[in-house]
Amino acid sequence: MKAPTDAQEIPKPPKSRINEESPTQGAPDKYEDFTVPEGFTLDPEVAKDFGALAKEGNLSQAYAQKLVDFYNKQLQQMNNAPAEFYEAKQNEWKEAINSDPEIGGSKWPGTRASIGRLFDSLGDTKLTDGFRYVMDYTGAGNHPDVVRFLARIAQRLTEGGPVRGGGPSPEGMRPPGSGPPSAAQAIYPHLPSTQR
Repeated sequence: MKAPTDAQEIPKPPKSRINEESPTQGAPDKYEDFTVPEGFTLDPEVAKDFGALAKEGNLSQAYAQKLVDFYNKQLQQMNNAPAEFYEAKQNEWKEAINSDPEIGGSKWPGTRASIGRLFDSLGDTKLTDGFRYVMDYTGAGNHPDVVRFLARIAQRLTEGGPVRGGGPSPEGMRPPGSGPPSAAQAIYPHLPSTQR
C-alpha cells in the first residue's frame, strides 16, 4: 500500500472500540442542553431533575441524550394513540352505518333527511344545534345505534311524505262487475236517467 502524499487528504478512520462513547464513560460536570424534537420544549425543572438523576447514574452526555430521545418517542406515541384510536373507531362506525340494511346504503339519504326533519320539528334551533355539536364533538353521531335510534324516533314523530299513486282507478266508483260508464253516466253520475 502506498503512503499518501502531503497533497492528498488522509481519510478519517472510523472510531475504534476504545474510543467509542459508552455509558460507563462518566457524567460530565454539567450536562449541556438536551435536544428535543421540533415543536417541543423541555421544561427547565424537568431537565434539571433529569440531569441530577443522570449524574447520579454517572451517565455520559450522549447516553443521557439517548434516554431523552427514547422518552420523547414514547411520549409522542402515547399522545398519538388516543387520536388514532378515535379515528379508527369513527371509520368503523361509519362503515357499519353504510352496510346497515335498515338505515345505510341506498337508504342513507332518506335516513339523514328524516332525522333532519325530526330536528326541525322540534322548533328549537338552539337545542338542535347544541345536540348536533355534541354528536360531532363526541363522534356519537357516527354510531350506528344512535343513528338507528334517531331514525326510528323520526319515523314515529314526523309527518310522512305524500303517498304515490298510479292515478285514478280505471274502475272508478262503481259496483263490482258493472262495465265502464257511458259518457253521460261519467259526466252526470247522479242523474236518475244515468243510474241503472
